[in-house]
Amino acid sequence: MQQYLKPWLIVIGLLLTASIESAYLTAPKDDILNQILKKLSSYQETYTPEKVYLHLDKSYYFSGEDIWFKVYIVNAMTYLTDSASGVLYVDLLNNKGVVVSTEKIKVTSGQGHGNILLGEDLPTATYQLRAYTRWMQNGKEDFFFHRQISILNPNDTPSPTKSTDTGINIQFFPEGGDLIENLESTVAFKVTDKQGKGITRSIRIISDLKDTLGTFTPIHQGMGIFHFTPLPGKSYQAIAQDQSKKTIVFPLPKPRSEGWVMHAENTANNLLLSVQSTRSLEEKLYIVAQNRGKSIYQSEGRILNGKFSLQLPGSLFPTGITQITLFDAQGNPQCERLVFFNQNDHIQIQLTSDKKSYLPREKITLTLTARDTQGKPIIGNFSMGVTDTRSFSYPEENILTNLLLTSDLKGNIEDPGFYFQNNNPNAAKALDNLMLTQGWRRFTWKEILQPNLPSPTYEHEPDIALTVTLLDKNTKKIIPAQVLLISAPGTNSVFRYGYTNAEGKIHLNSLDFYDYRNVIVSIYNKDLYSSAIVVVDSASSVPPSTGILPTVLITENMNQATNRKKIWSMLQQSHASAESLNASVATNDTLRPVQPIYQKADDRIKLDDYTLFPTMEEVIRDIIPWGLLTHKKGQTGFRILNPDTKLYFKYNPLYLIDNVPIHNINPILSLDPTAVHSIESVRSAVGRGQFGEIGYYGIFSVFTKAGDFYPSNEPGLFNFPVRGFQKIREYYSPKYETTLQNQRQPDFRNLLYWNPSVQTDATGKATVTFYNSDDLTTWRIIAEGISKDGKPAMGNAEYTVTMDLAR
Repeated sequence: MQQYLKPWLIVIGLLLTASIESAYLTAPKDDILNQILKKLSSYQETYTPEKVYLHLDKSYYFSGEDIWFKVYIVNAMTYLTDSASGVLYVDLLNNKGVVVSTEKIKVTSGQGHGNILLGEDLPTATYQLRAYTRWMQNGKEDFFFHRQISILNPNDTPSPTKSTDTGINIQFFPEGGDLIENLESTVAFKVTDKQGKGITRSIRIISDLKDTLGTFTPIHQGMGIFHFTPLPGKSYQAIAQDQSKKTIVFPLPKPRSEGWVMHAENTANNLLLSVQSTRSLEEKLYIVAQNRGKSIYQSEGRILNGKFSLQLPGSLFPTGITQITLFDAQGNPQCERLVFFNQNDHIQIQLTSDKKSYLPREKITLTLTARDTQGKPIIGNFSMGVTDTRSFSYPEENILTNLLLTSDLKGNIEDPGFYFQNNNPNAAKALDNLMLTQGWRRFTWKEILQPNLPSPTYEHEPDIALTVTLLDKNTKKIIPAQVLLISAPGTNSVFRYGYTNAEGKIHLNSLDFYDYRNVIVSIYNKDLYSSAIVVVDSASSVPPSTGILPTVLITENMNQATNRKKIWSMLQQSHASAESLNASVATNDTLRPVQPIYQKADDRIKLDDYTLFPTMEEVIRDIIPWGLLTHKKGQTGFRILNPDTKLYFKYNPLYLIDNVPIHNINPILSLDPTAVHSIESVRSAVGRGQFGEIGYYGIFSVFTKAGDFYPSNEPGLFNFPVRGFQKIREYYSPKYETTLQNQRQPDFRNLLYWNPSVQTDATGKATVTFYNSDDLTTWRIIAEGISKDGKPAMGNAEYTVTMDLAR
């Protein structure tokens, strides 16, 4: 066998020197290879991908509890938390794929946190968490964050169940893409039950003449491989038995008469790549290896007598999945293979408690230390949870397995932590089988190499954004060049105004409010009050596409945890605390219930400082010295005194009630004075200048005590409820410092502590304190995070709570 690369790419011997490695990356490239690399670079620049990871507080939940989570959004190419996305959508879907709830999470510098309150009536089932940004909707939903979770309802939890394997399915994945006649191929297979979970079943491969080629058994999660050479005109089948011993036959993919086969062998220090082709003539080929969308190796070679081989040093490959693609002489992708290298370069987190065991309700001091592989301290922000080991198994997925492995693969990856067990002799082989099966897919190069790359459909969403469109009520034609006033009243009010563009739209960005907010749009031109309508479009949850989820399997641990939950609930009811009855809320009636949209008022009158007036008209006439009520042609108006000219403005000001713009003074006059907190004006040139032409004649602003004014039956005003960010809640962890605090109701929480923001200092350390509950058990601490340079971090530790005072 003889094959060669261009002279500058020749590999001498089995081990490559550093200089030769460098030559690989800097070697000249011909036009086709250049075009491929340029297309790859252009695609990644246009569609720079994002990854989302949620660190969950525990592995399963009871109805009525909260799911607490920390958000990490990273640039999928660099793993830096510098994403332009500031809004994350988190959906909870039930086992039929229906969205149960949706939360909108505020994200700053790639991080955020939140919770989902689970309804008391949620039935026991497998649910799915799904998280994504608006930008991620440019890609496939397969690459959103997905996590299957079990939710148990103590009132209907069944007895422990076992998987009911009533049938099986077998899929086949020829390495590189296809089976080719007369060329030896490696074929990966995966055996699953009807719910898609990998199972161990031996398979027997036979030809159409019933000749047995061999019997093969999966090594992990139903995945295994076999090697064989398909012959011309032959077909092949796999035979397996289900649990009932029924024999089932599965056809292998039909071999093609011509084509390419590529085989990759990932050894400890090198990657061996071999190519076969049915083409007998000497022909060019190109190899491109890309990791996270960045080319890490590219070369041009020639296949001779149908064979070509190449050896690459393992040190060339960053940690994670690398996609290796073989292109023919015309630049068409012919074979693809995913390989995984682990350079073990992630951040190490060490968790150290001040003791190994504690008494119930005793204070714990815990130190988190983050260091890189060279022992240098890491400044970062981490999330931490403490859970009961009796109730919750070690999580199958963490930030390490997700960012480096599962987020780049389609489908549900079972037990991803197994593949990172360096001391397990089967882990590396099982991981390569995973690359051959779950990682196998048809070429996405067809999207990358298309002549004209389409622009992304969805833009980055750095904050809450709205698009307001003005239309003719009857014809639905757009109405450009008209002023709209847009208000989202509340404690932190939002107020914007502007002209509709050529498409009749106004785009609003940088909105920052929480929970649902009524967005009120006011048409400024009174001639359009009856003939125009307003439409508001905001980013919303994508439709669910997940299929039916597997039935939740109730383990013995889950059953015991459910019994403990029932007992604790009864104890809580019998020791119900009366503290909440004595709780009070501090108020300060000197503050406005709603903050104004302008920087500073020129005048302010607080109505409680004056004698009660029966009507607002009397209030305005008797105690406001800077304004004048007018009555012309049966209509009441108001003129503000210009502080510069000492003359009243010629026209009405901008009227506001709780920051909601209204067209005339009538809604103000109809208010009950006892419900009004204060009246303000903006009259100075500087103040009016903030609002351009709409504030030219001043601002007359009224604040009610409730701060919730909503106009009804006002012409030219339109109201739209819009979801804001989720209000941030903190997980409550009781303190047992005093005798009174220790007399509180029994404490048998299964989540002892949750902190989504543990900040390390310059020494790489952070210290947290919390208190134990009444449970005598072993607690597991798990911390996760990511460094400023994009290295994932994960660590865990355990401690015990006991009544043994000797300890």
